[in-house]
Order: sequence, then C-alpha cells, then structure tokens
Amino acid sequence: MSIWSRDTQRPVAFVAAGMLLGAALAVLSSAPATASLSATGIWIFPHERQEKVLAGTLGSLFYNTTSGDEWIADAFFADADADGATVEVDFYNPTSGNLTNVILWVAVSNSTLFTSINFSGGAGGDQSVGVDDLGAGTPFAGAPLPSYVYPTNFTSYAVGDVDAGSSGIVTVTLDVIGDFDGGLVLRLDYVATSGESAVSGPFDAGMSIYEWGDLPADEPEGPDGTGLTPQRPSAWAGDIKQALLDEERDGDRADYNTSAYAAFMQDIALHSGVFAYGPWEGEDPLGGEDEGWIDLADLDDARDVLLKRGSGHGNVKELEQELLALWLNAASGRVDPDSALEWAEGKGGDGEGDDGTDIEIPADVGAIISQSEDTLAEYLDAGDDSGPNRGYHQAAKALWDAATLCWLVNAGWLEADA
Repeated sequence: MSIWSRDTQRPVAFVAAGMLLGAALAVLSSAPATASLSATGIWIFPHERQEKVLAGTLGSLFYNTTSGDEWIADAFFADADADGATVEVDFYNPTSGNLTNVILWVAVSNSTLFTSINFSGGAGGDQSVGVDDLGAGTPFAGAPLPSYVYPTNFTSYAVGDVDAGSSGIVTVTLDVIGDFDGGLVLRLDYVATSGESAVSGPFDAGMSIYEWGDLPADEPEGPDGTGLTPQRPSAWAGDIKQALLDEERDGDRADYNTSAYAAFMQDIALHSGVFAYGPWEGEDPLGGEDEGWIDLADLDDARDVLLKRGSGHGNVKELEQELLALWLNAASGRVDPDSALEWAEGKGGDGEGDDGTDIEIPADVGAIISQSEDTLAEYLDAGDDSGPNRGYHQAAKALWDAATLCWLVNAGWLEADA
C-alpha cells in the first residue's frame, strides 16, 4: 500500500524567520499545478480524485510522471494491496460531443500473476473474468491502443455512452485479485464511437493499477502522524540522529526507528523525481528507473540534506532541504498531501491574517511538492554556473519562492484542511 493510505507508525535554511516570512508575504504568488492533458478524448482516473481532476490539478499522488516503466508512466494511477485491488474508476469526456459505445480495454502485464477481475457499474452490468478468459495479442478494437502496452493479455468491458462534461461521467468498479506484490500491473484504455468513427486516446489520460512498492521487512515503529504538527528540517535531522543512536544502543528515544525512516525514504523515492533510494541501485521495486539526483544511500545522507551540508548553490540546497522535510511530513502522516490548504489561524494570506496580505497558494501539499521538484529540475537542467545574469537571478528567485512555500507548511503557517 502507499504511504498516503497506509496506517503506519511511525528544509528551511537557518535564516531568520522574519526574512523568510517577509519573502512569503511580500512576493510569493503561486498557482496549483494544472492539467495539461488533451481534451480530445476520454480521461480515465480514480473516482476518489474526481474533484481534483475536474479542478485542473494533476497531483503526484494520482498521476505518474516519473516512472521509467511505460505501462505506468504519464498516466493516472490507483494503488493496490499486495493481493488485490478494488477501485472505482471514472470515465470523463472533456470533448464537446457525446461519445457512444465506450469499451474499456484492460491490459494485464503478466497473466501468471493474475487471478480474476469483476466489473460492475457500466452498460455491461456485472461481469467476471478469470485468467482463462483473457485474450492475447493486440485486440482489434477499431481504433489504436498504446503500442507500448500491446501485444499482451487483455480483457474488455462495456462502459456504455459517456456524455460530454462532468455531468456525463460514468463510474465503473473493478474488483481485482492478483499478485500485485509480485509486480502485476493493469493498464486501462478505451475505444468509443464518435459519429461514425471509432476513437481512442489520449493515451496519457489512461490509467494503471499497481502496488507502489515493498516496505522494509521490519515493521516501522513510532507515532501515527495523524493529528501531529509538521516538523521543520532541524527536528527531522535530530530525530534521525536519535534513531541511529537508538539502533546502536538498543534505545527507543526517537519518534521513528531506522526501519520507519527506511520505509519513508523508499516511499519518497517512489514518488519523487529528486530523491533516489540508494539500496535500489537505480531501479525501483516496480522495475522503473529510480532517477533522482540526490541519492539517499543511508540516513546520514538524509541528515546532510536536512542540515544543508556540502557544496552547492545556496538557493538549491535551501529548496532541497525544505523539500525533503515536506516529503517526510507527508510520508509520516503529519500533513495530508491531498487535502486543501488553508492559512493557520492568525497567519497571513487571503485577507484573513493580521496583515491582510493576499497570497495565492497551491491547492494542496502535493501541488507544492510537484512545483518545487519542477523548479529544481528546470534550474539544474539549465545549469547553475551561468553567472549573475538576469536569467540566473530569475531562476534563483523561483528556487527561493518554492522553498518559501515548503517552509510555510513545515512551519505550520499553511495547514491541510482535514
């Protein structure tokens, strides 16, 4: 299961708080990450994410842009348990016309890991498919299906007509039994009729169902983060140090033991394009590329990031520090990355704070994380040795603004509305 639904136990640079808050209240303005998918065909996504998708947000917790596995990259996704998944799936038609005879095509990555799937909610009624009922190859669907998925084993289900707009959304339930822990992936695409023509795609609006990865063998120990306040980088660095001392001395003073921190680091690496988990040696448990440029080979590496140690541009290290702290707050359950953000009581923004300053904030913590990672990637791709020209200063300011957003959550100024 993912960090976001698991019931687990469990970088603000050292600048003056007033300086950072002044930057937040004076210059910060940021919009949520918005959907950039084509509106030429049906989007397939988890029903529980409907509100966010319709609001134009592609969150990193339900849309995958980082995996090297083409079955799951650049697609919506839902998490599975080790041996099965029950997922409500929405079919949304953003085009200007109605689409008829919508057929869901489900590709199965490995039939030896698949047991059965039950469909319900669509025009096909209740339908059960076992492993012996699967087709093989590339189905003649009338319109193209993704060539990077097919040929493979597959099945299909009649969704029915999907009218244009949010009012036309059709929700289908898939109840799957299979060895997701062993690497089973289901890929969902569709073919429909528009007028007299068969249509499909866009493929980057398809969906996958899979398990996000294994946790360490040792059961994490520590407090459930729900209801706890987020922690700043120095606090996380201090607790990691205590966890390492506890392991050496058989103690229990840290909030989280080293196994819990290893679990956090793995979950972060699975979702992040910045942080990689060293023991995976570049390949995550799903077979995708673990391509983050900050290698958390051990917990000392994590402490170095949180304490802003080592060489590198100050604004880059600032954002890396803040971002890892924010990831840890999300991984431990101290903040809900998928809940709407609001200003804490007595803090600034949207005319509610004592200063009356308006600040446009992203929709949720997941959007802040995505924006921060994009900012780092853009800056580092351009190179940080270009010198003090105008473009350099603009990039440095973008790094600072992203770090400030992370700080506002880590310091409790922005809260995830439960």
